[in-house]
Amino acid sequence: MSLRPYHNSLALRVMVGAAGKVMDLSFHSLQLAYMAAEVASACDHDSRACPSLALESCSDIIATGVDAPLAQDENLISMLLTHKSAEAQFLGGISGVKTLVQGVDSCLACTVGWARDGKFRMIIQR
Repeated sequence: MSLRPYHNSLALRVMVGAAGKVMDLSFHSLQLAYMAAEVASACDHDSRACPSLALESCSDIIATGVDAPLAQDENLISMLLTHKSAEAQFLGGISGVKTLVQGVDSCLACTVGWARDGKFRMIIQR
């Protein structure tokens, strides 16, 4: 992260290394994406009795990572795998993309269902 003068203000430059690549990111866009993301509600069922997510019912879901968080196919829901990293959850956001974050008290099966019902393009898994 670096600051430099830019006209009558300062420019913040964010460079992140991931998967052997260095990415130049827009902190402004990341912050907007983070603030616009919705958090999934708590499930209605007991957390110990979470329904399993059948693999055959996931043909519209694709696993992604921070280096390429959004699927090119607009018919697919991208599931950003972050392995509980708050930094990855922040860096994976894309401004203007309807995003659902898996809540602390929401299971994966319910989160995927809500994403489908709400026409979300991306799920950020906790």
